Amino acid sequence: MKKPNFFHKDGLLAPQLALILAIFFIPVYGIGNLAVSIGWFAAIIVLATCYKFVEVDFNQRKYKIGVHFLIYKIGEWEDIPEMQYISIIGQDREVLEDENGIENSAYFAKFEIRFFQSIRYSLTLFDGKSKEKIIVIGKILAEGLNEKLLDATVMPPKFI
Repeated sequence: MKKPNFFHKDGLLAPQLALILAIFFIPVYGIGNLAVSIGWFAAIIVLATCYKFVEVDFNQRKYKIGVHFLIYKIGEWEDIPEMQYISIIGQDREVLEDENGIENSAYFAKFEIRFFQSIRYSLTLFDGKSKEKIIVIGKILAEGLNEKLLDATVMPPKFI
């Protein structure tokens, strides 16, 4: 049975740049020079719609990391390597106290999904700040690729 591809948007690439262009450059040229205004407006639309993505083809065991803008996807398909299992690693925010007892956040939450082959090699395709979201994505990948899923965010690590 053919499985659908898994497609994950990773967020906009340049929303700040699009906002800066909109604030500073369009008012400079104003409506008076229509051609220049249209060019800047087109650039802002392209920048505001760019996002990174990861797509996984479960049937052919391939993945693509790329950039999507407007209707175009740019990226190359690569084979998913043979693996022992898929692992979820990471930890929540660690809070440290300084010498005065004041909390100082030294680390923020980061979780990753890795295709684990050996101690020396693993492939990280997804990362994020939400453990729950990363676990959901990990379960989708493990089921689609018929692989085991290891939750290494808990001690001791366990297969889920």
